[in-house]
Amino acid sequence: MVRLMHGFGSSEILCLRSVISLLISTVITSLLNHSPYTSDKQLHKLLMMRCIIAGIGHYCFYQSIYMLDVTESVTISQTSPFWTTILAGLILKEKLRPNLFLTLIFSFVGILLVIQPTFVKEILGIQVDKNQGDQSERMQGLIFGLLQSFSISTAMIIVKKLSVGIQNTIIIHYAVLSTAIISGLDLIYKGEFNEKIYETENLIFVFFIGLTNYSAQIIYSRAIMLGQASKVGPLTYSQILFGFIIEITIFHKDVSLLNIAGAILILIGNIESIKGK
Repeated sequence: MVRLMHGFGSSEILCLRSVISLLISTVITSLLNHSPYTSDKQLHKLLMMRCIIAGIGHYCFYQSIYMLDVTESVTISQTSPFWTTILAGLILKEKLRPNLFLTLIFSFVGILLVIQPTFVKEILGIQVDKNQGDQSERMQGLIFGLLQSFSISTAMIIVKKLSVGIQNTIIIHYAVLSTAIISGLDLIYKGEFNEKIYETENLIFVFFIGLTNYSAQIIYSRAIMLGQASKVGPLTYSQILFGFIIEITIFHKDVSLLNIAGAILILIGNIESIKGK
C-alpha cells in the first residue's frame, strides 16, 4: 500500500501512519484499562530502549521501501531471524536446535537468490547493471534494510524480556509513539510536506496502513512473548513469498527462475523450523 501512494515522501506516510496507529492504540489500551506507566525502573528502562529501537527500525524500513523493490526491501528486512537467533542464544540463553541452523542456511541462500546482489550475479555469470546512480541509491536502500533488520531483532529480544511485566498493548503503544516522533522530526528537518496526503483517498490508504501495521505488531510481539524468539523469528521469512505475489499481481514485475528457487528455499527453511517445534 505504501508503494501505491505516489508523490509522498516515506517520512510523510510513516508519520501519519504512526499517528493513526497511536490513536488506535490509545483507544484499545483505554478499553482494556492497561496503564502505560510502570514503577519498575528496570522495566521502564527496557521499555524506553524498545521504544527508540523500534522507531529507528520502522524509519529505516520505510526508507528502504522507496529505494528498493518491494521484494528486495522485504527480503532484506527478513534477515532479522539471523540476528534474533544469535541474540536469543546470547542474551536470553535459549537452547538453539541443530535444525534451526539448517533453517537459517536454506533461508540465507534463498535470500541471496531473491535479491541477487552484484557478487552473486558475477558468480552466476549474470550481466550486472553499471548505472552508478541507481546502484548508489540501491546500496543506501540495502543499508537501511539491514539497519531495520537488526533493530527489529533487538526490539524483539527486549519484548521477550518485557513479557513478564508489561502488557503487549503497552509495548506497541510506546513503539508507535516513538516512530511518530522520529518521522515527525525528520519531516521538520527536511521541510517537505505534501498536503495532498490529507485528501480522502490518501487518508483511507494511510488509515489501512496504520491499522494493518498495528495489528501485525500486536500479533508478532505476542508470538514472541508466548514462544521462543529463536523459533518464531524464522517463520517471518514467509513475508518474502507475499512480497513476490504483490510484485507480480500489483506492480507487474518480472520474476526469474532464480527468484522462484530462492523463494522455495525460504519456504523449505520455514517448514524445517515448524517441524522442529
